[in-house]
Amino acid sequence: MEQFTAGIARVDITPQRPLIMDGFYSREGPSLGTHDALGLTALALTCGHDRAVIMAGDVLGFPPDLARRIRTELAARFQLPAETVLLAASHTHSGPALGNLLFLDADADYLDWLVQRAAAVVGEALERREPVRLLVGRAQSDVGVNRRLVDADTGLVLMEDNPAGVVDREITSLRLVNGEGTTVGGVVNVGCHPTAILHDGRHFSRDYPGFFLDELERAYPGSLFLFLSGAHANVRPAGSGSRSGVGFAEEIGRQLFEDFRQTRWQEVTGPPSLRVACELVSVEFQELPPDAVLAQLEAACEQALARDPAWGEDLWNKCSLTWVRWVREMHRKDERPGPLEVELQVITLAGSVTMVGLPFELFAQTSLGLKASCGRETQLFVCGYTGGVVGYLPPAEDQLQGGYEAEEAFKVYGCAAPFELGTEALVRHKAEALILKSLRSED
Repeated sequence: MEQFTAGIARVDITPQRPLIMDGFYSREGPSLGTHDALGLTALALTCGHDRAVIMAGDVLGFPPDLARRIRTELAARFQLPAETVLLAASHTHSGPALGNLLFLDADADYLDWLVQRAAAVVGEALERREPVRLLVGRAQSDVGVNRRLVDADTGLVLMEDNPAGVVDREITSLRLVNGEGTTVGGVVNVGCHPTAILHDGRHFSRDYPGFFLDELERAYPGSLFLFLSGAHANVRPAGSGSRSGVGFAEEIGRQLFEDFRQTRWQEVTGPPSLRVACELVSVEFQELPPDAVLAQLEAACEQALARDPAWGEDLWNKCSLTWVRWVREMHRKDERPGPLEVELQVITLAGSVTMVGLPFELFAQTSLGLKASCGRETQLFVCGYTGGVVGYLPPAEDQLQGGYEAEEAFKVYGCAAPFELGTEALVRHKAEALILKSLRSED
């Protein structure tokens, strides 16, 4: 009978000099130093001739070009096909800019170094492989709260705590145990935005995921765990409306670990097997706003700029003006945003443990919908921010409500328009089919 082997390694990816930081337009300058080191952790899994690598980095998200570069390097060095590499970001907002967001420019030398660090950590993980058993479990946590609150008077969606809003509270975990009975590491999947540290933080930090892993790895000495961010585009740490900072991040990390300790573990007993699957899905954008509407917006921006030249130095204002000028130029050329091809990835172990990677900022509803469709007999890890991240993916109801995630964030990601209404349902159904196909192939 085949058996699983696994190797886990971690390398430091902390910049060694001040760089532009990711995640917030309102920071007042580049990084001032490092609070806690950023890491890139790789898990190499094999079963017979089948291989897969999962990498988790303490960054906001890997842009599509950078994701392609990393996968190309891994293919050249280790003969790993692209579909066997699941590249995931923790989504910390306290890492270096990688070029995902307009005007938060990446440092080219850092990107080159990051590609080489990715190859180094995968090579080390492959060398460390040893036979393992798989244990899976679930726990519940209240560290997150829905961050989309509809104002009763105006109907506007505010970025404020909404205790009645949807949250996926599940901590989904995989633990790897070697032949000596020692936990060598594993994977944890959590659906809460890593924004315990806000724009006033100018030191590199992993945010709460890092402090959670610190506690976890102390509990299992010598282990290394990967943090896979879940579906939390509309979920943030409870209390972050009034608190932020490293101390708050440490508190959230400790609370998450206390919740994790309630996990009930179950050994995976199905025949060892490893299957990878991927599918390219074409997603469409909405029609551009009428040029007359854009002309009014451009005029308002230019008037604000004429009144105060400093207006244009604000990156959010700069983004808005750049977007409106670009889209007006598209009107003049009679262009419209073309479809975007995105990759959905699935890794299934022993016919019952499945990780699905989607290159979006996912809403909690997406995760809950996927889990409901697969049933409790499948240990499903729903991972956002994988591969080359392309933006927010709000469900239709949230798109119609509006708010930052539905009406503004697409500009930050460099898109001309939001995704077409119903795109979340399309992607979710495609992911469901890919998961079920992967599970059936194990029969």
